Amino acid sequence: MGDIDKVEIRIRTGDRQRAGTGEQVVLGLGGSEFKLDSRANDFQRGSDRTYVLGDDATISDARHNDPRRLSLADVEANPVYLRLGTTPQAEEAEPTTGGKGALADLLNRATGAAGGAGEAVREGIMGTADGLRKLVASGDWNVEEATVTVHPAGDLSVVYTALKGEDNAWIGGRGQPDQVPLTRS
Repeated sequence: MGDIDKVEIRIRTGDRQRAGTGEQVVLGLGGSEFKLDSRANDFQRGSDRTYVLGDDATISDARHNDPRRLSLADVEANPVYLRLGTTPQAEEAEPTTGGKGALADLLNRATGAAGGAGEAVREGIMGTADGLRKLVASGDWNVEEATVTVHPAGDLSVVYTALKGEDNAWIGGRGQPDQVPLTRS
């Protein structure tokens, strides 16, 4: 278990035409990535939201987006950034097959193989759909300010910022950077 209690992420999206995004926003912290999502319509033009990971979490799927396993040393040893895109999915455990005898085992294996083939076809279709969506949608997101505050247990908070006092940055579109790096304040 790490020594991080919680992480607060404040993101201010620009208030200009096409500044918002419907894409998934990911925080890179301590060598891990965390999906920033709430029940609100996140990252819309002019939005100013704070997301909390760990203690008193305010994000969806808080269990899979929990930084409390990280240490402050992990955070300081790795880049801190925001980016558009999906987070890596945790691998599911291999399902067990039931039944007795050779015929039951054969049927269970055939069912598993058919399910695997169907999943491969779905992934191919979804991969094509994702590629097409990225081609049609600009993916642009305009960020005016980002602040990540790491709260270690019993220590002073550590703050990382980007664009504070600067104009803004466009992220994720063609010809634009893929991420916003944050630096320790």
